[in-house]
Amino acid sequence: MTENMNTNTEAEQPNERKIDYLEIISLLWAKKKFIMLVTLITTVVFVGLTFLMTPTFLSSTVILPDMGKDKLGPLGDLASLAGINIGGEVIMVKLYPDIIQSEAVLTPVIRKKYKSKFYDQPVNLIEYFEIEEETTRRTQEVVLERMRKLLKIEMSQKTGLLTYSIETKDAQVSADILNTITAELNNFLLTKKATNAGEQRKWIEQRLKEVKLDLSSAENVLKEFREKNRRVTDSPQLLLEQERLMRNVIVQSTIYSTLIQQYEMAKIEELKYVPIINVLDEAKPAAEKNSPKRRLFVTIGFLLSFFGAVGYVIVKNKFSSEVEKYLKIFKPVKNQSGE
Repeated sequence: MTENMNTNTEAEQPNERKIDYLEIISLLWAKKKFIMLVTLITTVVFVGLTFLMTPTFLSSTVILPDMGKDKLGPLGDLASLAGINIGGEVIMVKLYPDIIQSEAVLTPVIRKKYKSKFYDQPVNLIEYFEIEEETTRRTQEVVLERMRKLLKIEMSQKTGLLTYSIETKDAQVSADILNTITAELNNFLLTKKATNAGEQRKWIEQRLKEVKLDLSSAENVLKEFREKNRRVTDSPQLLLEQERLMRNVIVQSTIYSTLIQQYEMAKIEELKYVPIINVLDEAKPAAEKNSPKRRLFVTIGFLLSFFGAVGYVIVKNKFSSEVEKYLKIFKPVKNQSGE
């Protein structure tokens, strides 16, 4: 009989562990007013929060950088000038995201004045973001970090298209910042390219002077040799010496002609002012705000409040029943005398 009782007890234990869904549904139905009230109040609070949040507007621009096959070449110092350390052979276009975020490009963007609906007068980005540190340099650094965090830059490895965007509380300012970045990026590249072309022209110009002197010297030596040796053909040694001197003149003349061509090309390159980047999609003020996303925010608030209220009711009921069982076990038993 004892074995039968143990068997019955073991058989009943799995049943006790099963979740009674009908009991839970009945409990939730009994507490439906509480659940509905909590859900309604919380959802209304979330709706109110969306109206208190400052709307932000997203603008983006797409550019096609110069896709020449040149490696860093004459523009090799652009990276170091922008404060970027690189190693090995790198395609110039891959440096554009880092150049955009460099201090050389962003500083003019920060200092420029922008028209904003939040200010009566045009303001720079230090005033726009309302940043004021203990020193001017520290303020500049903080604004630079803010800009780098706000800027989202993506580059297609297949097409080379560069997309960068920014989100601020003013749609016009977002667009103006991006267009200013594009202009400053192009100016930076053109300035450095022109500087490199100018330095190259100066080097070729100096080299031309040296080669011209070497050519004149070689020609004079040949001239003097011929004047002193009228009958060169009669002596194999003199003939050999004459050929050597003539060869030297030809070499110097060839170098001089090559440098003349490079010098003319360097002058043209220095004067050439062609945009390095092509703007495919110029940044424009967004017609609608990007955040807060009111529907998503309210939906999340509704779901959190609903399931939170349901969970609270279930946990509280379970906890209350467990407490009652615990109290019943330790409840003192009254004796017959009532003591």
